[in-house]
Amino acid sequence: PGKARIELPAPAPQDTVEQAADFEPYRRYYLAHQRDMNANIGPLRASLRAALSRRSPALARLAALDAVMEQALAERERALLATVPGWLERRFAHLFQAHQAAQADADATDDPAHWMRPDGWLAAFCRDMQTVLLAELELRLQPLAGLIEALDNEMGKQQ
Repeated sequence: PGKARIELPAPAPQDTVEQAADFEPYRRYYLAHQRDMNANIGPLRASLRAALSRRSPALARLAALDAVMEQALAERERALLATVPGWLERRFAHLFQAHQAAQADADATDDPAHWMRPDGWLAAFCRDMQTVLLAELELRLQPLAGLIEALDNEMGKQQ
């Protein structure tokens, strides 16, 4: 419980190429943020439904429908979102292989300390991963946005 305390991984100065190219820290980072989203959005959605239920009979029906839809779709959503780290691992491997090929073509030695430079392959992967996290957050917040919009519409009618 509680907020993820995992910082965005980066190669340590003493890491070998093999150690630095391990995806596992990035998997842990992503999974921790998925857990945070799940732990925080669920209670927020429940409290929003409770607030809707107190406003009007129509909003109470909407809140009940949302609860049923959440329950019906939760397992499928969980299963689909659980596949994201695997997709990220493939992206990680692809970028690393492309980096290794470029290093071999240039006959250059590889230094993990350079991977997080703005033009580095690992920096690009981290940007991709953060973009995916934001997209997942947006997906998870869509039902709440719909409930808030319904509440706003109801309040507008009453004014």
